[in-house]
Amino acid sequence: KLSEEATQFIYTEIQRHAVWANMQFWEMSFYSDVQLQIRNLYLSHEDSNQINIEVSTVTDTSSTDTVTHQVLVRNFI
Repeated sequence: KLSEEATQFIYTEIQRHAVWANMQFWEMSFYSDVQLQIRNLYLSHEDSNQINIEVSTVTDTSSTDTVTHQVLVRNFI
């Protein structure tokens, strides 16, 4: 278990991280989650339609993190 000082230091560093101010990161996170829920909805109700998943990558310019999101593309057979 970490000391109280170490825990406070970690919390402070997390609060100062650039990701909290990066709107692109939060938009991509939101749309990624929406697409995942749509995908799960269609896959759970899909019988004869083909589902293709396109993966695109967006780089977070405020840090070295890379954010990947999925875009649902529906093709009817």
